[in-house]
Amino acid sequence: MNSFFKKRTDSVPGVKIKDLSTIFILSIPLYVLDLFFHYYTTPLMEFIFRPVHTLILLAWFVRASPAPFATRNILMLISVFVLIAYPFQSRFFGDPETETYLEIILPFITNILLIIVFLRERKISTIKKSPGELFNRYFLYIGIPLAYYYFVVYQTLLNRSYFILTIAYTVFFIAMMLTGSNLNFTKRSQSIILMALALVSFTTAVNTYNIFIEKIPYSYPLICFLNMFSPLFFLWGFANEDIVRNKAGESD
Repeated sequence: MNSFFKKRTDSVPGVKIKDLSTIFILSIPLYVLDLFFHYYTTPLMEFIFRPVHTLILLAWFVRASPAPFATRNILMLISVFVLIAYPFQSRFFGDPETETYLEIILPFITNILLIIVFLRERKISTIKKSPGELFNRYFLYIGIPLAYYYFVVYQTLLNRSYFILTIAYTVFFIAMMLTGSNLNFTKRSQSIILMALALVSFTTAVNTYNIFIEKIPYSYPLICFLNMFSPLFFLWGFANEDIVRNKAGESD
């Protein structure tokens, strides 16, 4: 029986369970430290810790992937660094308006970088999708974000200085979701990326509500958790795809 499972595991290339559990287990004490620095130290200490924490995650990817410096991976790693290296709800600049702009601009940059990556890796298919498949795709990745923006956020932002910026962010967010859902990846790698997109989407919704509508009680632990763990699925998905392509003798 053990040899059967070993054979099945060896026959499906991808990130090893041991490597995967390492990064997820390591992220738990890093998350706890992040909370400690946020609540019990100065903004400067929090500002220093976050990039170090992010570099630890990126180092795991460099170790796990056989092609960590392929173009797609370099862009993906930069996007992850931009997304989580700067602590959200930070008091570093001491200006709520500046912090709000940063919480829009940094994920905006991440979305642009991921769109570039996803377009490079897009699946070009001549097979026509069924109306049901098209509806599901466009409803999930266009309809829901637009409905959330218009019915929940729009009226609150109408007279804010960053109103136009939030519109641009929403457009690029939808583009990121659409391109990320159609990659020329193996089924397993694509499924992992879809999990990452779902987590990023939920994180964005919660954070947007917390910033623009009303403060959610104990929002920092929740949003911090989502913000830290959703990029792990991008790292996992890309590392998994690299291993599969390496086994097949493909390159960037």
